[in-house]
Amino acid sequence: MTANADHIQSAIQALGFRTERFGRLPTEQAERVYKSALRHFVQKGDPRWWWEHFSKGISVQFIDDTGWQSITQIVPDADEPVWFIVEDFVPPEYSVWNASSQDIQSVIAECPFFEFYIIQKDFRWLVCENHHGVVFAVGNEVEERLGELSNNV
Repeated sequence: MTANADHIQSAIQALGFRTERFGRLPTEQAERVYKSALRHFVQKGDPRWWWEHFSKGISVQFIDDTGWQSITQIVPDADEPVWFIVEDFVPPEYSVWNASSQDIQSVIAECPFFEFYIIQKDFRWLVCENHHGVVFAVGNEVEERLGELSNNV
C-alpha cells in the first residue's frame, strides 16, 4: 500500500511543481508545525482525528467527498503559502508540506482520497476534510466563506 505522502510526491512531479513551490518539511520542522497546530486548534491530547475535537468552527457535508474542490473558495487568499498536513497510515502518520491552497487543490485532484488540514501559517484559520466528506473551517475568515458555500451544497 502506497503512503499518502508518496501519492502527493507523484502528483507534484506530474504537475511539474518545483520543491520551492510545493515542498515537504524536514522531519523536525514538520513535527514543530504539527505540534503547534495541534495545540492551537485541538483543546487537549493528541487525537488521531483533530476534527472530532474542535471547540469552535463550522462544518458542511459535501456529496461524494468533493469538498476539496472548494478549497480556493473557502480560503481568503489561494496564493498565500500555508501548511498542508496530510494524514497517513505510516509513521509518523502525517506529513507536512509548504504550498499555496491553489496548488494543494491541484495536487489533491491527482491523488486518492485522504484526510488533510490546511492551516494559515499564523494559525488564524484551518480548513480540513475528513473521511466522511465533511469540510471543517475554524477561524472567522474561513467560517464565513464555508457558511456561504453551504447554501449551494
